[in-house]
Amino acid sequence: MEKELLLKKIQLLEKELMEAKEKLKDRFPSDITLTCQNSSILNSTCCPCSLLHRHNSSDNQTLMRNLTAAKKKISNGLISITGMAHVILTVKNFARSYQFYKLFLGELCGLNCVMDTTIGRGEYETKPFLYYVGGKTAIGVHEELPEFKTNKTNVSFHQRRVGLHHLCLRARNHNDIDEAVKFINQKLIQLGASMVRVSRDDQWAPGYYSVLFEDPDGKRLEVNHIPGKGLLASKDPKLGGEKALNNNQTNGSIVHNIDNNRFTNNNIKIRSYNHDNLNDIVTCTEIYNYAIMNLSATFEWDKIDVHEMRNRFQNLLANKYPIWVAEDLLKNTVVGYVYGAPHSTRKGYYQTMENSIYISKDYQHKNIGKQLLTHYLENIDQKRFTHLIAKIGDTSNIGSIKLHESFGFVKCGHLHNVGYKFGKYIDVLIYEKDLRDEDPASSYVESEDEDQERALL
Repeated sequence: MEKELLLKKIQLLEKELMEAKEKLKDRFPSDITLTCQNSSILNSTCCPCSLLHRHNSSDNQTLMRNLTAAKKKISNGLISITGMAHVILTVKNFARSYQFYKLFLGELCGLNCVMDTTIGRGEYETKPFLYYVGGKTAIGVHEELPEFKTNKTNVSFHQRRVGLHHLCLRARNHNDIDEAVKFINQKLIQLGASMVRVSRDDQWAPGYYSVLFEDPDGKRLEVNHIPGKGLLASKDPKLGGEKALNNNQTNGSIVHNIDNNRFTNNNIKIRSYNHDNLNDIVTCTEIYNYAIMNLSATFEWDKIDVHEMRNRFQNLLANKYPIWVAEDLLKNTVVGYVYGAPHSTRKGYYQTMENSIYISKDYQHKNIGKQLLTHYLENIDQKRFTHLIAKIGDTSNIGSIKLHESFGFVKCGHLHNVGYKFGKYIDVLIYEKDLRDEDPASSYVESEDEDQERALL
């Protein structure tokens, strides 16, 4: 009932404002250009607002304020979204899709082509790129990266795989973006979201102001505001590039460190742990020691040295348990690892293996956990192992829980207050996976958060 009343109020206010506009046309010459930032409120390209202000028409100014407030209230949200800002689609074959999207977006839908890098119109950070604007939204199209064309595993979300690149919603005003940042930090982060960058100005369009974050699966979401005509005001837009990627103004909020590698995992390779490589064991020790001192997933209290870590790994290898590492090829360093270990020393458990995953603190939220666990599952000796166990310390470790659930691990136990660290008692969750009669990685469901915010026991 309240919504219906608001709609009626909006209709009446719009009618009164339009009547005021007609009166102004009678009072002033017809060749006067009427412009106003609030023209979108009237769904019109012109507005009497500038003249209303000039002639101190307080009644009409009040009408405008009431109309704006009523439209914002009916949105039933903290901020006011006015439409879909843009959608960027990644296609497998750009040449094949190019004409389709030109006909669909341009000829059928009537959107305006503002960028087409194949004919030298506009510039974008990747080429080829096609971009159409209109109908209170925009659609962009670019091509899948070459390495994904031959990669058949397709086990993790990536912005440059075929499908959704990111989703952006248009806010009504500049302040809505700052309100969105507060809401994300206060309510969404604790549910598994991650902030890519807080509100800032960018060169994607004139006056572009936005916040960028990820849902628990790692899909990119954005809320933005662009004043005026945006890209339609420019005949040859030059957007993106180094400034848009590297501008990391935090405005006082805590965000993850940003670099160009955050936008792609092309430089990450999963390989066997090399026991003779000093860098491997040193880096793995550093990653584990960070977990010891900062996370409640492992119940060790004191750091271990390289010799102790080397002995542990040597014992696993001697008993033919797998150890895989994720290596950043650009920096020639290990950034995460996964290994299997005995579930118990009792002989009857010889076919059951426990897995553990640790990710460097600088490489969270980059799908490395999924890559490691995928490789680990695909290379398990199923003639030897029939069951996997994962013990997850701390029930708040949502990332680890959802990661294992996404690969078909099932919760089978909950140990209450069995661990003690950082001055508190901590629960442990037990997950299991039956490998008999299945491809270990085949049960993966692309719906869960991959990032190992904490290590697994």
